[in-house]
Amino acid sequence: MSQAAPDQRRWFSYRMRVAFYETDAMGVVHHANYIRFFENARVEWMRSHGLLHLHHPEGPFVFAVYEQNARYLKTLRFDDEIDIRLQTKLDRARVNFQYAIHCERQGGVVCTGSTVLVPVDTSLKPARLPVHAREVFAASPWDTTWP
Repeated sequence: MSQAAPDQRRWFSYRMRVAFYETDAMGVVHHANYIRFFENARVEWMRSHGLLHLHHPEGPFVFAVYEQNARYLKTLRFDDEIDIRLQTKLDRARVNFQYAIHCERQGGVVCTGSTVLVPVDTSLKPARLPVHAREVFAASPWDTTWP
């Protein structure tokens, strides 16, 4: 089960269920998979905003990860249903994403994090985003108090 939808509360929401392969022998999600959850939500955000074509290897450029972090607050387990919420903003050449993973069964926010991306061309040199992409990022909500 997964779905993506723009949320009326000023963030994008991507829902999914934790798969067995994302856990260890105790059924606990491995810490590296939270970053994968962020990535899944970010790709869905780009798809829903008509920007996914900019993030393909055969496109004019891709987004390189410049910085990322995660703060683990509670443990996710096999079969937990999670809601990955994100916001994004453009800061000159950098694209900032902030995330909050919610899980009702675990009592709310289980992880927060952020990713900073930089568009680069096929030779891995910094590239300028097309005007349409800059407009989409500029129109996205961003709250300084997150989540």
